Amino acid sequence: MDTEGLCEYRLGLYFVCDGIVGARRTLGYAATPYDQLTDTQRDEVDVLVNQINVRNQRDFDRDVERLTRPVAPLLLIPDLAGAEAIDSTQPMAIIDTSAEVNKRDMALPVAKLVAQYV
Repeated sequence: MDTEGLCEYRLGLYFVCDGIVGARRTLGYAATPYDQLTDTQRDEVDVLVNQINVRNQRDFDRDVERLTRPVAPLLLIPDLAGAEAIDSTQPMAIIDTSAEVNKRDMALPVAKLVAQYV
């Protein structure tokens, strides 16, 4: 879109999350560590993790608009240490949201990072 003049590139963010953490969040078990879930809840998480992995692999393998992980610094929520390594000519970062933090503590550092580029 940038090359077509439809927008101006400022910052690229690619978000990743551990499958078990993401599945727990999706299923409403974010506040409960995996090893403290009931057997039924762990089974639900495991099934969803498998579905996520299959979907992600399909996204990486598809013929059209294949998902490609960028070459960029990996920043960990909540402190985003390593942000100084972001290339200033075409800034891009991979944000790992796997930390066991609340939504505010996850979003605020990302918002502050974005504010530096807009």
